[in-house]
This record gives sequence, C-alpha cells and structure tokens, in this order.
Amino acid sequence: MDEISALTPETQDEILRVLSAGTVSPVGAAEQYPVSVRLSASTHRDPQTAVTQRQLRADLLDRVRNFTIEVPPLRERFEDIAPLVEHFISVFRERSGRPVYGISEEALNALHHFHWPGNVRELAEVIEEAFSNSGDHIITLANLPSLTDTGDAAAADHPGGPQPLGQPHIASFVELERDLIQRALEGTDGNKVQAAKLLKISRKKLYARMKKFGLG
Repeated sequence: MDEISALTPETQDEILRVLSAGTVSPVGAAEQYPVSVRLSASTHRDPQTAVTQRQLRADLLDRVRNFTIEVPPLRERFEDIAPLVEHFISVFRERSGRPVYGISEEALNALHHFHWPGNVRELAEVIEEAFSNSGDHIITLANLPSLTDTGDAAAADHPGGPQPLGQPHIASFVELERDLIQRALEGTDGNKVQAAKLLKISRKKLYARMKKFGLG
C-alpha cells in the first residue's frame, strides 16, 4: 500500500477494522468473510510526524509497524541511480518494444548531478520521457528532459545551483534570493538595517540568510 498517510481518515478506519477483525464485507453484502492478509505499507513522510499532524492514525501505525525499513532519499544514494536506470530502460523497452538498450556516460553523469526531490518515482518519469525522445539504441544527454531543482538542500549539495538535465543552466530560487540580498547590501553600502527594509524582511532573517549564503 503506497503512501498510507495520504489515505482519507475513512479509508484508514476501514483498513484498521479489517486488520483488527480479520474480516471483510463486500459492498452490498451483509455477511462478514474471514481474510488473512499481510500488509506492506509505505509513506514518504516521517510516520510519527504524520501521526502528530493527524495525517495518520496512531493505532493504524501500531498495526502496520511490526517491521520498518527506512529507505534514504535518492540524493543520499547516488550509487543506486545506474542500476535503477538500467531497470527502467528494461521495463520501458518491454512495454514499448523499442530497441533502446542503454544510456550514454554523459547522460548518466547528468543524472548523478541532479538532486531528485521526487526520488525514484521522478527518476522513472525522466527515463520514460528520455526513452520516448530517443531515436537511437541509447539514451543521450539531448534526450533528457529539462529539470530544475530549486530546493535549499539541493543548493547546499550542489554549490552554484543545480543543473537542469540536458539544458543550459537556469537560475534557481536559491540563487536568485542570494543575488537579491547581495544587491540590496550593495545598494545600501552594507547597511543591514536599510537592506532589510529594502527587502521587506526582518534583520534577524537577513542575518540568517547572509550567514547561509556566506555574505559577510
């Protein structure tokens, strides 16, 4: 069951009832039928945080959390990108019948330099689009769609801003924010009070941003 914390409260209630009672009642039927199931569930949210924010029932979490596997985000396991790409190419080749058998080293290198905020699902979508764009037996850099990652974490891992795949660099929100703060400081001769007013943010926030971007 994918994204269990995204299910509606009503659906979570039903799942909990089935797991607790071990029976199901088909739509329109009055009888209860015994079932024996083993449930494997996933969520991209921290389960305990989801419970605190009332996105996931605590008693349902207790039921399904007999054995937990925490999978790190794709940005923390770049070594998995190559085998995953190979797998997705195989899947899409069997699905479409198109003779695409691999990916160029240049294209694979570009995949390794993206932050993947959408994790494995996003990688699959990128490979599927690149597969469709490919006119040869391998996926090249030109076949990759344009992706721009604008997250703060991406900027920390990739100084200077993340690079869109297969396209010229597009400035991220993080880069634009740094440039805006730097221009405000230059325009006020380094006066942080005036710069904060110009940016319409508090001095505390300005100091935090300056520290983050190394603006002294």
